[in-house]
Amino acid sequence: MAPSQIGTLSRWIEERGFGFITPKAGGEDVFVHISALPRGSRPEIGTTVSFEMETAPDGRRRAVRVRLPQTLALEPVERHRPSSRPHTEHHSPRPAHAPRSHDARPRRQKSSLPRRALVLAIAATAAYAGATWFQERNAFAPPAAERAATRPQSSREPAQAAASPFQCDGRIHCSQMRSCDEAKFFIRNCPGTQMDGDRDGVPCESQWCSGW
Repeated sequence: MAPSQIGTLSRWIEERGFGFITPKAGGEDVFVHISALPRGSRPEIGTTVSFEMETAPDGRRRAVRVRLPQTLALEPVERHRPSSRPHTEHHSPRPAHAPRSHDARPRRQKSSLPRRALVLAIAATAAYAGATWFQERNAFAPPAAERAATRPQSSREPAQAAASPFQCDGRIHCSQMRSCDEAKFFIRNCPGTQMDGDRDGVPCESQWCSGW
């Protein structure tokens, strides 16, 4: 596996789904296709990214396995958990007189009883308050059927009007497409498509998108 590199997204062509990364170590810009980015991400110019580089069948270098800042922040970090056993047990000297240690143990147990009672009282109060609030909320809240009936319908109409005329339905080949726009929609939004062999962001170049 090639080592990871750091670079900056210097160019991005949204309508064609590809751009270029300028490596931090210097050198020529590296081609990156939207399929190399985490699914659902929308890259922005100037974003610092981590990537690996490989050579495409046509000899061009391209970036693969690109990670954006939010995915880098989620990488696991090794942490050293402190031992739950106090270290003072190994270093503190034992009392000179054993009977005193036995006498102190009952006193510690007696002193912890009021604390437990206080914790139980606080927990019971919180549970009662939560149950009371939930009952009052349900008493004044309208039924779900009323909320659904009074919900405005106009807010959903623009979203439906702006929806794409295409949808992912399992088609993956150029022979199954009906237009260049449909092919571009599928490679950008649907998994498993096989319509961009050279990964330049233009699908079905010999059939639907020959003029691009």
